[in-house]
Amino acid sequence: MSAHSAEQTKRPLRVILASAGSGKTQQLAELVVNELSASPPPGVLAITFTRNAARELRQRILQVAAQKNSQTLRRLLLGEIHLTTSTIDALVREWYTLLAPILGFSTYAHLIVEDEETIEVSYRLTAQLLAQVKEPAFLQALRQQLRNEAVQKARLLVPDRFLHRYVLSFLANGFLRNRLKAQLPHLRAKLAELASQQKASPADTAEEKPLPHPEAWQKALSSKPIEEKLLPYIEEALQAYRQTAQRLFLADLNDLVLLIAHHQPSLLEASAFLYQRLFVDEAQDTSPQQWAILNPLIEELLSQYKAPVTLIGDPKQSIYAWRGADYHKLLEFWQH
Repeated sequence: MSAHSAEQTKRPLRVILASAGSGKTQQLAELVVNELSASPPPGVLAITFTRNAARELRQRILQVAAQKNSQTLRRLLLGEIHLTTSTIDALVREWYTLLAPILGFSTYAHLIVEDEETIEVSYRLTAQLLAQVKEPAFLQALRQQLRNEAVQKARLLVPDRFLHRYVLSFLANGFLRNRLKAQLPHLRAKLAELASQQKASPADTAEEKPLPHPEAWQKALSSKPIEEKLLPYIEEALQAYRQTAQRLFLADLNDLVLLIAHHQPSLLEASAFLYQRLFVDEAQDTSPQQWAILNPLIEELLSQYKAPVTLIGDPKQSIYAWRGADYHKLLEFWQH
């Protein structure tokens, strides 16, 4: 046990408060391998906060298994033990995809969820492009579209930091074609070409062309950043998003999955059967909505399978309160 971590064990629930610098990822990987080696379950679910962290954890688990227990490594590689390292959001999307057709829900919500790795649109490039656009018609249409998009996104979960990323996305994927074709055809061409360079071009703009007026583009690139020109529209969209989310109550995909799970309790039973070992990393950054998803699974594992559940985190390192993270739940598990 590291000098910078403390463990509270009330079998089969284990809570580890691990400070920065305590080698938490390595410690977690070793815990997973030890559990798998002692009594191999059908599967293990290790949840962490980001996709990069999930990938790193999986790699670390395999490395530790290779060093400590070749039999466990063989079982993992052959799929005899189902190892899943995932974010909560990815788990939610998987659940929704499985249940939506069964319960007759549309899969559209799943398709429009923002994803860091599939929509890589730059705020800065968008702002630089807008710097060349002086037409009031475009700015007014952009403003209205941002509001419309925000209201639609309020039905799901779109973190604030992603709003700028879908600005260029909807511009490149039909917004200009449908709304501004008659007014700003030259702007649509610029956007489509830029989108093509950013690997986000619509199907009808597959052919790459050089940007027109390269001298103007170079001037825009070298000019002072103008994010402040876009900021009022983003803020207005955020306000519309928050107001709509508050009014709808069912504000994100997590809530939708909770509703589905309420009508399909066998989902939890199946998940608990498959994942008879659960590890939750960065538990201090888990939101109440995410805890509402995890709690039934935790209870199912503890009560029905007497299966070990491990929570790891550090309340002092909670940095996502602005996204609703609540470290108090981790402390409740620690104290009780």
